[in-house]
Amino acid sequence: MRTRSEQVQAHRFVTRRIVSALLSGEPETTDLPMRRLGLAIFGSVMLATIVFAAFGIYGQINPGGGSVEENSIVIEEESGARFVYLQGRLYPVLNYASARLIMGSATPSVSTVSSKKLRDIPRGVPVGIAGAPDSLPDAKSLLGLPWQVCEGPRSASTATLTTSLLIGSAVPDGAGLGDEGMLMQLGTDGATFVLLHGVRLKVPAGQSSGPVRAALNLSAVRPVVVDDAFVNALPAGPDLAVPVIPGKGGASQKKISGASVPVGTLYRSNNVYYVMLAQGLATIGEVTADLLVAGGAARPTELAPAVAGAALANVDFDPPGMPRTLWTMRQVPAGTTVCAKFAAGQSDPAAQTLTVDLHGQIPGALAQITNGDVSAPRNGIDGVLSADRVVIAGGHGALVRLLPVPGSDAVTTVYLITDQGIKYPLAAGPKSGDGGAGPAGGGAQASLGFGDVKPVPIDRDLLALVPTGPTLDPAAALSFLPAGNVAATPSVRSSG
Repeated sequence: MRTRSEQVQAHRFVTRRIVSALLSGEPETTDLPMRRLGLAIFGSVMLATIVFAAFGIYGQINPGGGSVEENSIVIEEESGARFVYLQGRLYPVLNYASARLIMGSATPSVSTVSSKKLRDIPRGVPVGIAGAPDSLPDAKSLLGLPWQVCEGPRSASTATLTTSLLIGSAVPDGAGLGDEGMLMQLGTDGATFVLLHGVRLKVPAGQSSGPVRAALNLSAVRPVVVDDAFVNALPAGPDLAVPVIPGKGGASQKKISGASVPVGTLYRSNNVYYVMLAQGLATIGEVTADLLVAGGAARPTELAPAVAGAALANVDFDPPGMPRTLWTMRQVPAGTTVCAKFAAGQSDPAAQTLTVDLHGQIPGALAQITNGDVSAPRNGIDGVLSADRVVIAGGHGALVRLLPVPGSDAVTTVYLITDQGIKYPLAAGPKSGDGGAGPAGGGAQASLGFGDVKPVPIDRDLLALVPTGPTLDPAAALSFLPAGNVAATPSVRSSG
């Protein structure tokens, strides 16, 4: 018969197998069921104790509040006030952009320090550029094309016109203007333009206006009222004025079928138009021929191709950019929003394309814009009329340069555009090693962290829609700024 001791041991053995099977799934294990959990808890407690002890020792050796390094940006922990630490002094700096320009580094040292640690450090006078940005986008947040300028009513309940410039974005496509023309009229002085293929062609005023409008089929077209800023952003083509013919009425050097004809006579051969100049016949387009007729010339006389070829002179008469054939005009209803989008070319990104769309209703992307979305003034410090609203995503920006004149390789000004809708010219830096003038914007561009970024070329008239702020110049940022006076006095580094 089993003893009581053996029965107790057997009961404990069976119980442990059951518990082990439930907890670990291994009834045959020889380890106690809670042994692993106990070891894990003990190890975690010991590790936490060591970590807390290490932090405590570090805190005793290096108390909180940060440290101040020479040539660094210092932020006071309690107030958020900014300083630059130079030559053993703390100089209050007006804004973050000025601090970056003073440091002259794309990766400056920035430290947050308690006011207690700053208490005994000598102070300098305020430095910086008044009006410079207090927030800068990083290089990865810079936007390129498209740029889009839209003109239309501010809201569905008002006829007040608003010019909006969208940077790095565009509203959905509307009804494309295509090869048709649109008649525009300025709300300020009544000047009239034809918008054709993204180019504005001015219609003359005065006595010649009526005949020109009739010749170009503009008399019955109702113009769309637009603002000056929108028209100025569009590329300018030649005026739709009656061309001036040198020596008009005099004798030409070439004859037609042996007979002399006066300069200014119009001809047509196989739908090709010609005008007789002093040197001979010059090929012209249908539009130029219609304008000459509007100016009083007789309608073109039909001419045999061989006769025209014999009197042809190697001379151009059509103004550059003048359309060759007459276009069809689009009747645009009142209240239409017109948008011109400047985008990168598909085959050649450097070649920009311009498309014009019409929207019968205010696009949703524009209707959602509130006055709080844009804080830029209508006029920058240069006094140039800009867009009513410059829209750019928060935390983003753009680095652009003026598009050089065709055929020119001139170095043009580089601008930084912030999410406040203001453009800031960047001062040029010297070339490395020779002290000469370097690429435009090189000095400030590198200091602000954009040294490796290639600016996007933007046409001068389009860029003028963005209000201009002060030039971001490292030398100006280093200057003293006396209280109540924006005039700079001798620089920090040169003052000893």
